[in-house]
Amino acid sequence: MRKIDEKFLKLSIIFTFFALIGYFALSFIAENHISNTTGSVGINQAPLVVIDTLQGYWLFGYLLLLGVLVLHWTIKRVTS
Repeated sequence: MRKIDEKFLKLSIIFTFFALIGYFALSFIAENHISNTTGSVGINQAPLVVIDTLQGYWLFGYLLLLGVLVLHWTIKRVTS
């Protein structure tokens, strides 16, 4: 493989690994919070809404940054 391909593969694997760790860490925090709250809806459920929103933005940000990484790799590959 070419050096650009190896570098891209390494960066995308590292990036995906850390993105998944962050996503599942947020999921773990949400599950812990659910087990610690009562069944009432209200202020106890507010952190779950925040965590769900963060997970959505986290996934969107991951896909956006991965797209930028692929675009950068494509431009490098075409120009070299």
